[in-house]
Amino acid sequence: MTSPIHRYEGRISIEPNSGCWLWIGATSSQGYGSIRVKGKARMAHRVIFELMRRKIPRKKDLDHLCRTRCCVNPDHLEPVTKSENNRRSTCWHVLVSRRSMILSEGLTR
Repeated sequence: MTSPIHRYEGRISIEPNSGCWLWIGATSSQGYGSIRVKGKARMAHRVIFELMRRKIPRKKDLDHLCRTRCCVNPDHLEPVTKSENNRRSTCWHVLVSRRSMILSEGLTR
């Protein structure tokens, strides 16, 4: 019997130093792997996680613990709330928002 991700193996390149499974198929403008399942575009890391681990709980994001958006290694993904995912983020727009919030809190004290 073949593995559940057998059909996607040609779109994954394993990076030996980090252990990341880099998605080399289509990507979104934000750098996440993109895949079509039953005619619908889905994020590749979510599809692979559900095939290899479990269903992602409702209202949960998958945090890339490796900080590599195109990584689909389920060992590098953790279901977390959107606020926790944003808190952990190193994205410039989240950092700018966080900095603005800290500055505005300082001004109101």
